[in-house]
Parts: sequence; C-alpha cells; structure tokens
Amino acid sequence: MVAPARGLKIRDLVKRPPITIPQNASILEAAYVVAKNDIGALLVADSTGSPAAVLSERDIVKAISMRIPLSTPVEAFMSTTTVNADDSVEKAAKLMWIYNIRHLVVV
Repeated sequence: MVAPARGLKIRDLVKRPPITIPQNASILEAAYVVAKNDIGALLVADSTGSPAAVLSERDIVKAISMRIPLSTPVEAFMSTTTVNADDSVEKAAKLMWIYNIRHLVVV
C-alpha cells in the first residue's frame, strides 16, 4: 500500500544529489550527460553555480524535433519552475500538473 503524501516535504523525497550542467552548455552536451548517467533530467546552474532551472529529456527531444542546432545553449529550453525543499509534496504536484512538467528545481 502506498503511504499518503499528506505532510511530506519535498526534502523527504530527494534521493540523490542532482547532476548539474551550466546554462551555457549545449543541447548536445546535455544529451550526452543525460545518456551517460541514465537520468531523465539535469539541474542547470547559473553563472554563479546556483540552481537556476531543470532540463529534461523531453526538453532535449523537443529541441531536436524542432531542428534546433545542437550547439544551442540549454538555457533556451530549460524550465525555471522551482520549489523550496520545505514545501509540501502537494504543492509540487500542483505545480507539475499546472505546467505539465515532470521535474522541478528544489532550492
């Protein structure tokens, strides 16, 4: 039986440290890192190294399907929706539903 999410904080669900790339990394570089690490999304860091956004496999596929040059920086396709680690799981689920996304940046 699945335990109810009520009362859970996002920090309770974080399983491992994220794999990060800089926002000026190319779509090709991002695709390589995603494939190499067998993951579904990357944390995108801003110029100071702080978490800025997330780039998912879906974002990469969208860029490729639009025939965007693979040298294009990931910042053109990243999602900047964030949640706080102390936010509720319900809040995260609502944001993911509203924006039709599967990954969020946890700050």
